[in-house]
This record gives sequence, structure tokens and C-alpha cells, in this order.
Amino acid sequence: QLEDVDYMLNSVNCLSNLLHMAKGHCILMGDFNLPQIDWKYYSAPSSNIYDCFLQFINDYGLIQFVMDSTRIGASGSANILDLVFSDLSNTIADLQVMSPFSTSDHCVVKFNVTLPTDANPDQQDEFHYNFRNADYQAIQLYLASID
Repeated sequence: QLEDVDYMLNSVNCLSNLLHMAKGHCILMGDFNLPQIDWKYYSAPSSNIYDCFLQFINDYGLIQFVMDSTRIGASGSANILDLVFSDLSNTIADLQVMSPFSTSDHCVVKFNVTLPTDANPDQQDEFHYNFRNADYQAIQLYLASID
């Protein structure tokens, strides 16, 4: 398991470096193989691997769009392993999870990418929390003032 933790730390470090250098908005997608994350409730078991990954997602204000199972295991367990993230809530549209292609055991994830217009590049269609830009000191001060 120590190798798994090292792999996750290295992966998150690499992705963090790429996103840190990005000049604009981002879309990140792939098979992340983290079956125990419940994306509906944004929760996972407390472990170095899951904590590290969810901290990365929070740090970059990423939104995960896939909410249907993308892999059905041999035992019949359904998991969301193939994920699509963006830092804008209106970038990903018409996402569909479809039957696997050919001999793959993963479903096809199909979606459209909607890029913001030059006239209004920060337009958002829906609300989401941006943990990366939160004022944690102000939150602490406010909570400390409550009896």
C-alpha cells in the first residue's frame, strides 16, 4: 500500500504542476480508479490516497461531472472510475455514460465541451464552491464569534 500512496502523491504533484502552469481554464479526465469516492455526497473513506486526491480537487476548485457508474465489476459492483473534471460548471454539457466499446470493461463517457465566450469568460450557469479561493481566515474569525 505504501507504493500506492507514493503513486498518488506523485500523480497529484504532477497534475498540480500542470494546472499551476495552465494559463486558462482546465478539463481533466480519465480512469482515476478510486471506487470508494461517493461523488453524490463528495465523501470517501479516510486514507492517505483518498484524502490526497480530494484535497487536490478542492485546491483547484474542480467539479466532477460523471454521476453514473462507468464500470461494472465481475462481482456486479458498480463504480464511477472514469471521471471528468473542470474548473467551470458550464464547460461540460450533455454528458452521457454509454455501453462499453468493443472488449473494454469501462463504459464510454461522451460529452460536449462548451468554452466561454470572449465577451464573458467567467460566466457561470450554476453555483459551486471554489475551495481554492476561500478566505479561511475570515471563516475562522466568523465562526469564533458565534457563541
